[in-house]
Amino acid sequence: MSDAERASLLQAELKGERLMIGGQGFNEGLREALARDFVIACSTDKRFKWPKGPYVVLKSGDTIVGLVTDDVDSIKRQFNEEVYVFGGNMVLFPNRIRRIKDKEKTTLFIYKGFKVEELEAEASVKNATLAFCTRAGDAYLKELLDEEERADIGTIVIGFDL
Repeated sequence: MSDAERASLLQAELKGERLMIGGQGFNEGLREALARDFVIACSTDKRFKWPKGPYVVLKSGDTIVGLVTDDVDSIKRQFNEEVYVFGGNMVLFPNRIRRIKDKEKTTLFIYKGFKVEELEAEASVKNATLAFCTRAGDAYLKELLDEEERADIGTIVIGFDL
């Protein structure tokens, strides 16, 4: 991606972060990927194998109140406390939610990036980071990739250094 495309993607993502329902977003993973020397936009389909989550961390103030992950059992073992699971991949910590005193705190959805060790090993690159976007960033990437009409396609960004 060119510098201009990176800036446009970040602007789209910032807009998407502000428009999230139920809180504020922060795409930590995308910022990590965009900070690399080389950034590639890619399309994905249903065969794409996602790295292990968590994909999103939900925080209220400084307290983690939930996670979106593909490995619910691991989260249950890691956090030895009661959890509620919704939709098969959203884990909420009810006791933490009950302890939050300041109801005015904004819920923050932190989108995580993923280390791509296979790419580092196979292509001899460094700091390979895979990230996904909010709907606004995804729409920008689909337009950039000329795939905006394809509902069956998703997008990711991979950044790396040499």
